[in-house]
Amino acid sequence: MNSYDAANLAEAFILHVRAIESLRRPAPVGVMDMRPFPSSGAWIFPPPADGQNIKEHVAEQYQLIIEARHEHP
Repeated sequence: MNSYDAANLAEAFILHVRAIESLRRPAPVGVMDMRPFPSSGAWIFPPPADGQNIKEHVAEQYQLIIEARHEHP
């Protein structure tokens, strides 16, 4: 993934998180940790598969993050 692809993926994820969290929750759940070195157990965001819609990819990743949080609080 090049820097242009990474920027598009990050922007799509930010927009998805803002839209979902503003609709469903009174306060953000805090899924976005933008540290330069991820902490232990941090979710490593994979690039979308070839031909995969970026909006579907970020929605899927968001759901997986939320599910993982409930399984491993």
